[in-house]
Amino acid sequence: MRVPKRIFFILLFGCLFAVVFFAVLKTEDSFEVETLFGKVDVKEPIVQELLHSEVMRRLRHVDQHGISYYADRHGTFTRFEHSVGVFHLLKMFERSLKEQIAGLLHDVSHTVFSHVGDYVFGQDVSESYQDGIHTWYMKQTGLDRIFKRYGYTAEDLYPERAEFAALERSIPDLCADRIEYNLHTAYAYGRLSLADVKDIVKDLRYENDTWYFIDQTSAKKLAQQSLYFTENFWSHPKTVVVNIFAAIAIKRALELGTVSRDEVHFGRDIAVWSKLKSSEDSVVRTYMRLVHDPQGHFAVVQEEVGAWDLYVPTKFRGVDPWVQINGKLQRLTSLDRDYFLAFMQLKKKMKKGLRFQFPQHSLNPHGHLLKSITAQEAFNAVSLGIVSFAENFLGVVRPNEQKQTQ
Repeated sequence: MRVPKRIFFILLFGCLFAVVFFAVLKTEDSFEVETLFGKVDVKEPIVQELLHSEVMRRLRHVDQHGISYYADRHGTFTRFEHSVGVFHLLKMFERSLKEQIAGLLHDVSHTVFSHVGDYVFGQDVSESYQDGIHTWYMKQTGLDRIFKRYGYTAEDLYPERAEFAALERSIPDLCADRIEYNLHTAYAYGRLSLADVKDIVKDLRYENDTWYFIDQTSAKKLAQQSLYFTENFWSHPKTVVVNIFAAIAIKRALELGTVSRDEVHFGRDIAVWSKLKSSEDSVVRTYMRLVHDPQGHFAVVQEEVGAWDLYVPTKFRGVDPWVQINGKLQRLTSLDRDYFLAFMQLKKKMKKGLRFQFPQHSLNPHGHLLKSITAQEAFNAVSLGIVSFAENFLGVVRPNEQKQTQ
């Protein structure tokens, strides 16, 4: 009896599918992920499913350093690389699976260009916008359906929960998040080698809800990175002003409908970057030009000197690790006077924030005069959002308003 060709091919493809399916199942029993700290063996089904989710794949296309990377093309890494590094660190120190998952997902709610979202949507640029929308974001993207299959909720995995003491702590303490991004940024900028990173982690311990070092030299080597990058990158005037310029461009694009809120929240950097770069709107084009070339288009003024146009609070990210000496934990600042002085000096500097002046020709694409504003107006401008600031104080007007002023 001959089997019809149609049935034969159905059976053949069915067998091939079964072979491939079971082969995949077999390889997915365990797979390796590369992190800053080496390879980590992932066996947990929920972690495997999350790593394959679209939400985590998206983080491969969200830069850790945000708009600064696209402006300067400096050394960098992605939010995905950072997140799996945090996961790996928590796994290395035998934290609970629940905390490991929270660490893996702690940055999923970042907008495109990372902290530019603080300026676009946030009410206070000294806080992270993504933290406030984290639970909402996990529900919007369907992660909660994955959680449900394994007995978790989105609220269970909020990274700021008190039970996740290894994952998140307040400054100046160490936490897995802070350890990873300090070491990873230092490695990306060539300030630390992989061997340096390995040695530092070798001297780390986690006990009684506290990260500490057993070697003072390793503690200082990590801590110095936090001061260096706070002053020279994360809270540097150029970084802040580039974020402001990018935020104004994004706000304008949102107004025009050329970029959507969903694209900013759920999209990838390069897609939004391409739309901003190809915009024909004069305001968007002006601010994108300033993103690339901000020098000469802003000045930082001291608190006691003259008028300024915008005040922006700056975040102090300096760490003061615990070090175990003769069985007792002591702060690095109590052991090393040079580090104490550098730590306190930078902390005082960051507390002052940044006061910017913007030359009239730089920020007025329609030729409007720049208005000087008081300190209170500046605080209000920040709290109202960058679009209000741009319209009210930088002379940015809509096309129909421009006609009325000519």
